[in-house]
Amino acid sequence: MTYCAGCHGLDGRGRGRVSAYCKVPPTDLSQLAVRNKGIYPAEWVCEVLRHGTGHPSNGQGYMPTWEPLLKSMNADPPGLTELRIQNLAAFVKTLQDPPPPHQK
Repeated sequence: MTYCAGCHGLDGRGRGRVSAYCKVPPTDLSQLAVRNKGIYPAEWVCEVLRHGTGHPSNGQGYMPTWEPLLKSMNADPPGLTELRIQNLAAFVKTLQDPPPPHQK
């Protein structure tokens, strides 16, 4: 709610209240497993949260680097930011659409 919903929306589908102002449309987080042959890419999600995806011109869209932002906004002690990242990735997993019938 606090960090992601503005762009990705409450359901993770990329239609948050500020998504229209994003230069690159936010990723539909509910499709990550479907696009990864039915397997939720938890570690990849954590890596994106840690390091972002870079500049919009890289062809992968744009996701800011959240790790330092989480540390500074929350004054996290060591280890807590990583726990936040792991928890965010676990939450995104709950947003996944079921695989199409041919992937079950």
